Amino acid sequence: MSELQMIIIDDEEMIRNGLSQMIRRLLPEWKVVDTCEDAQAALCASRQYALDLAIIDIQMPGMNGLELAKELDARYPQMHKIILTGYEKFHMIQTAMRYGVSDYLLKPVQRDELVQAVRRTELRIKERDVQTTMQLEKLLLEWFVTQNTDRLKELQFALGEGEREVGKARQFSVIFLLWEDGYTNIDRLHVELVAGHLRTMADGIEQVIGIVAAQSCTLFVIAGNDMPSQGEWKSRLSKLGWDRRGSYQQGVRLQAIGCSDSFAHIEQLQDAYQLALNHMFADSGGDFAQQAEEDRQRIVALAQALETNEGDNALALLRQWKEDIVRMSFTHPSQITARCFLFLSHMSSPLISAIQSRLAGTLRTSVTQLVQRLPVALTPSVVLRAISEFVEGLSFEEHQGQRKIIARVQDMIREQYANADLNLELLAQHVYLHPTYLSELFKESTGQKFIDYLTEVRMKEAKRILRETDMKVYEVSEAVGYTSPKYFSTLFRKHYKLTPLSYREKAQ
Repeated sequence: MSELQMIIIDDEEMIRNGLSQMIRRLLPEWKVVDTCEDAQAALCASRQYALDLAIIDIQMPGMNGLELAKELDARYPQMHKIILTGYEKFHMIQTAMRYGVSDYLLKPVQRDELVQAVRRTELRIKERDVQTTMQLEKLLLEWFVTQNTDRLKELQFALGEGEREVGKARQFSVIFLLWEDGYTNIDRLHVELVAGHLRTMADGIEQVIGIVAAQSCTLFVIAGNDMPSQGEWKSRLSKLGWDRRGSYQQGVRLQAIGCSDSFAHIEQLQDAYQLALNHMFADSGGDFAQQAEEDRQRIVALAQALETNEGDNALALLRQWKEDIVRMSFTHPSQITARCFLFLSHMSSPLISAIQSRLAGTLRTSVTQLVQRLPVALTPSVVLRAISEFVEGLSFEEHQGQRKIIARVQDMIREQYANADLNLELLAQHVYLHPTYLSELFKESTGQKFIDYLTEVRMKEAKRILRETDMKVYEVSEAVGYTSPKYFSTLFRKHYKLTPLSYREKAQ
């Protein structure tokens, strides 16, 4: 536990000084950051410091101790409070408890009673910190496995981002640690011990959240002020090691390190995670620059195939990607963990998530099912097998069939545009689909509504007839499927900013 901070609020200077001296002498792990003579000074101090405890005299001029406790509880519910009172009044103590007061001391304060009350507060803080850490680790693990934005929002809320009034702006860093091949004794104890060492690597660190990301890989998200730079993190982490007896040694067993730059908001976790993962991959000995460029080209090509519903191309890209990962498991086994994480990260990237085509929807559903099947203990072999099964199990045949249906509908429109009775219902009967579904499918596949596509085909044919023949306007109207020459002329002018006769004159 890092240094704990408290303030003492009492209108008598002698009591404030006496309590401060006792705490410095008997409770050296606590720092009295300020002593205040009234509630207003205490509220000002609470905005300046991240306080763990306030010792409050119940009788003060102006706002009394109970009113101050109520105000502090509303503003800083995590702050613990101990009340000083000269009277053991049960109803007053009951009121204090409602305002988050965890203990009380009778004046004159006895040394042993003060130490015991503060120690009890320490235990409550430790219990709270353990529960908070476990909740954060659970949310981080869920986000890591699913890359789900809802989990990210829950993590942001649990970290209390946006509610801080104290000190400098908070920063975050992401760190990946890849331990040597064959070292699999990574569990919660390992994560806690490494987290303890990470807390000592910078003065401003407030929280370290760690999870076992894979059999030989740990992931940490670190929060605090004045985070070390990426290079500083790597320099400090390079001295970190872990031996088989469960104690730290210098420079052993740590194979690769991945660090992000510091970032200001937890919404940036995805980008920082990707950066740290990339650096770990590069640090493990891979030709990262070439690999990163290949992956960038693949994800762009995949996005284009998904957007245009080109199932064959999408499957070919994914299968080639999978084959490269499998090949790497033989040629560079130490890099396979990072490579699998990179693949999963790309599948959940914003570029893919933003595409609204049916093909992209199918892929997103399959990716969700993939991450839901992944166990918490992610060994490289398990992830590799899951990725292989995911790619081989993908099927876009439904979309290929849909593309054939739309192509057939387009052919029928080009063949029958002159039929004034041609409509969506008639075409739907020919392809055995409900008209509403065909309308949605047509728009999804072509980017145009059915009626807009039909009108476009008829207008193009009308231009050809006007250029190449002397047919009258009403005859052209009938030839392209319109029974009303006036309506035809209105549509033609809307499309080409010219009447049919004006177009003929200009065309000739």
